[in-house]
Amino acid sequence: MRILSNSEFGTHRRLGYGKGTIIPLRLLTVSWASLLGDSPLSNKRNGVINSFINTLLSDPIAVVARYCGLAGDLEKSMIISSEGDFIVPFDERMKDTPVFPEYLAYLRTRNPVLLQYVLTFLYFGKKTYIEDKHLDATALGGWLEVEERLGSLQLPDWVDNLKTIVHFIFRGWSFDGFFPKHGNGAVAEPGMKTIKAKSDAFHYPRKLSYIYDKLLEDGEYVLPNPELPVVDKGRGYSRLKFVPKSWKTSRSICMEPVPYQWAQQGARLVYEEFLSSSVLKNHVVLQDQRENQKMAQFGSKTNLVDTIDLSSASDSVSWALVKRVFPAGVLKHLLATRTSRVEMPNRSIQDVHKFAPMGSALCFPVQSTLYSAIVAMVSIAESYCLDWEKAGTLASIKDLSVAWQYCFGDGRFPSNQRTHHIPFRCYGDDITCDKDVTSNTIAALMQLGFKVNTDKSFIGSQAYRESCGKYYCQGHDVTPYFFKTKRIDRRINVKALAGIIDHANKALAYGFTHLRSTLINFVLRFPIEGVRPTKVDTLNPVLFSSVEDEGHREESMAIRCTDVRNSHLRVRKFDIDKKYTDTRTYLQRDEIRSITVGPRRSEELSKQYDSYFYSLWWRARYVNADPGGLDPGETVYAADTLFTGIMWRWTPT
Repeated sequence: MRILSNSEFGTHRRLGYGKGTIIPLRLLTVSWASLLGDSPLSNKRNGVINSFINTLLSDPIAVVARYCGLAGDLEKSMIISSEGDFIVPFDERMKDTPVFPEYLAYLRTRNPVLLQYVLTFLYFGKKTYIEDKHLDATALGGWLEVEERLGSLQLPDWVDNLKTIVHFIFRGWSFDGFFPKHGNGAVAEPGMKTIKAKSDAFHYPRKLSYIYDKLLEDGEYVLPNPELPVVDKGRGYSRLKFVPKSWKTSRSICMEPVPYQWAQQGARLVYEEFLSSSVLKNHVVLQDQRENQKMAQFGSKTNLVDTIDLSSASDSVSWALVKRVFPAGVLKHLLATRTSRVEMPNRSIQDVHKFAPMGSALCFPVQSTLYSAIVAMVSIAESYCLDWEKAGTLASIKDLSVAWQYCFGDGRFPSNQRTHHIPFRCYGDDITCDKDVTSNTIAALMQLGFKVNTDKSFIGSQAYRESCGKYYCQGHDVTPYFFKTKRIDRRINVKALAGIIDHANKALAYGFTHLRSTLINFVLRFPIEGVRPTKVDTLNPVLFSSVEDEGHREESMAIRCTDVRNSHLRVRKFDIDKKYTDTRTYLQRDEIRSITVGPRRSEELSKQYDSYFYSLWWRARYVNADPGGLDPGETVYAADTLFTGIMWRWTPT
């Protein structure tokens, strides 16, 4: 494999991208080129590799755009004819790609391994980090366009049918077990990253106290800092910012004010707990994407299930729509925890027409509920030969429980129950539904202000389906390997390092050995923030491990391999005669020293926060499945992590 020279690396400095983009593009170049050595057919000739590198260096963004376009067209072109034949039309443009032999081989053999490799190569640069202010400007324009669309949206008369379904979903609603907490994400107030900072600055707005004062008076619920008074002062609006999403776009996120984030987390827990016991319990599983993925796989094999994806889905949920269809008992909590104004990047404050921006803890479950209700409305209407676009149609159904059972059964699939439609699944804006209701579902979504992402929606005779990050063709998993890095400058930071190590482990799972070697070389040789090698040729002290559990604390930030040597790491040996000890550790066997990620500095919490942590413990007992809570019996932490970074550790050999 040819390695780029320093002069070729320097070519990126003439491309005009942001400072943090230079090294990721270098890494993209060598990684993408090394992937050519992992072809399922044979290794590529040096001429093919050199030609690809030169093309990529000349204009990487143009190459990424062209290849992503080819991949999307390939996915859309694969169809199953009315006679049941699998057809993949020949695309002349593939001749100009280095994977043309693999593409031809796939056309002949229909081997899904070849298709996955071709898609991986074409999509490889799709999520590359690009720091470009123009992307943020484009994203801001899109955000404002959605707001303008929602502001002029006229809800159709048939929205009452949707209201009937939503009210049916929330039968028996109660707001028990309200245990609010601080979220892990950033907040609108600058510089508040820790629980202590959030609690010290906590104010309790009248808007929240109006709803929750009675609960707090019961003595079962506590404030983060009970000594603070109820005031109207403080920030009452979220803050909009943009983060990289892919080579061509940035993603908008909104950071919520501290007290609203705190209340949203409690309301979210109650909301999601109710959904798990409602008629949606088998249609909306917010902690598990696999059910959506299974339906996508089934649809790719049978064409009986379609997958629908939406553009700017979280920003497109209109507050007017939410007010119109949700029952009052639920709506008052959505209103109390909602921020109706947003601070724009230019510091101006703007009222918003959306229910909640991405960043609100209630955004995801609410949109999942709405999309589910839309599919259910269309499906039930069609099952009873009713016109869903006619106001009051569903009111004529005497018992929606019977109608739901007739249409979807208990929502499980496959099921022994005979149902009129294959049960739908909603995970955010990832929707899977029976092919017979797809066209009307899309029509209903568009009339309510949503925009269908045609590039990622697969319907009808197409032999391809995608949902929740899994891609299937005729039932075969052909999910591409997407390469994505964090910002990298002269030294790699801990987040970027962890991401590249994860990519190396992922490459092993895909069988991409050349790509894996390139990434491992980068991890071992590129300078790391906070780590200074003792010798010029010393490799970075990164651990190799055979432990497969990614969540194992001791083996985090470790490169997975079967033949573990770690000869590049410092060793301290256990001498059985001298009974060697090192500070507080009594060595029972030899140990090696490597780096990991951990808290760099913590701040002790005083006793005034005991009540807050006590509420977390109660919440964990109330719902053990809450991923943000503490497990029963777990010791409440006595320190608040300020930031994480590189840490040193000793590991037994």
